[in-house]
Amino acid sequence: MSYLRHIAACNTFDPAGYRPFLVDGTAVGWVRPATARLLARFPATFRLEDQAVCLHPGLTSPTARSAAVADVLAELAADGSIEPLRDELYAAKTTWHGPELFRLDRTAAPLFGLRAWGVHATGWLRRPDGGYRLWIGHRAPNKRVAPNKLDSLIGGGQPAGLTFRDNLLKEAAEETSMDAALARTAVSCGTITYAMESETGLKADTLVLFDIAVPEDFTPRSTDGEHQAFHLMDAEEVLARLRDGDDFKFNIPLVLLDFCIRHGILGPDDTPEYEALVTGLHREHPAAGR
Repeated sequence: MSYLRHIAACNTFDPAGYRPFLVDGTAVGWVRPATARLLARFPATFRLEDQAVCLHPGLTSPTARSAAVADVLAELAADGSIEPLRDELYAAKTTWHGPELFRLDRTAAPLFGLRAWGVHATGWLRRPDGGYRLWIGHRAPNKRVAPNKLDSLIGGGQPAGLTFRDNLLKEAAEETSMDAALARTAVSCGTITYAMESETGLKADTLVLFDIAVPEDFTPRSTDGEHQAFHLMDAEEVLARLRDGDDFKFNIPLVLLDFCIRHGILGPDDTPEYEALVTGLHREHPAAGR
């Protein structure tokens, strides 16, 4: 089997099945026709124009937009039209350092095909023979997404109002009981991107990656119940599971493949898919409205 199949599975977006989503005349996301029909019930907040879905032009400030969108989402969640809200806000932006257009519950980000960000950290240590061992999470059976699947050591969506590093410190404490001093040693090491069809819409995600070299005596312990266990695996076992099975949550193979490429565990001379992997992990996001 192929490592590339994981990248293909995370890049299934077809713009033919969507309408552009516009804010103040700028295309910022993608909306399915079925979602557009739901939003048409709220003409004070959304308009359908020229095969596009537009936030009402009378909503001119991020605060006004956020309040109006929140009211719509609360009504849609209450009548079962969308999944229950999660009470965690994402920032609607076209780039992370660009202006914040509005905030919305993270559940709804795929409904609008908005860019979303998250942080993931790989915890690693060296074996005496120079090889790598990686700490792998094992997701709890009651997780709404990918129950019982294998996971990265630390990961989470990026809430509005936090820096990536602050979010990493928060997730490290909640998910693994890692002390702040160790978590602060995390090294930023780039991003991966994908555009994936989901049940509710488009997941146009950017994962901001960190590496943490952990000591031999570090043992992660879940405090938020998201993981049932953690496993210390040789990198070779991780790669074999990635190549031959589907043991991991859908986007975690991308995180781990990127780690293995950056650390030379997968090299250009012995990995026939090397160039395709590198390119596939760092795709441009689909330009909304094109």
